Amino acid sequence: MQGVSVYIPVLETSRALKYCLDGLLNQTKKPDEIILLYNGNLPEVKAIAARYNYNIRLVHLTGTFNRSQIKNVALQSAKYDLVASLHANSVPQKDWLKILSDRMRKHSEVIGAGGPLVETHTDSITNRYRCLHLHQNQGASVIITPKLLHGGNTIYRRQALLGIGGYNQDLHNGEEDIELSSRIRKKGGLL
Repeated sequence: MQGVSVYIPVLETSRALKYCLDGLLNQTKKPDEIILLYNGNLPEVKAIAARYNYNIRLVHLTGTFNRSQIKNVALQSAKYDLVASLHANSVPQKDWLKILSDRMRKHSEVIGAGGPLVETHTDSITNRYRCLHLHQNQGASVIITPKLLHGGNTIYRRQALLGIGGYNQDLHNGEEDIELSSRIRKKGGLL
């Protein structure tokens, strides 16, 4: 079915989820559904989701899941042909979903697209280190077939990812995006 599903993993804490949902529902193009995948406090996540009069589905993850497994659950749960992801502590820019989904609709040969993650939390040594050495911002210009798409700001064609087996569930957290991007490129897919 044509549309956009956006999934948000809510792991361990849901402190910033309200800001993420506010930003997502303030988009120039709103998602057709929002999927919250969570492993934590059910009443807290339900209470946050209940504040919004919107199509929000909750998927409770019982047991231990790595990022790849969570992303595969999201792909299988999504109802729409385009599946976008956000981190629960991210706030998307107002035109984030419009830009990514328009690009995907305009270029049917593209399997996935992503955007920059702009770090604003530089209040601790850990956050400053991440900003300097693990930044996830490749700039604002369009890059055809980048080395990788960072998982917290992406959109993919659902059937294309399911067709290649989704995310590799044997990889450690953080490696799954690198491996998926590499596998798509090796199969001739465009990012």
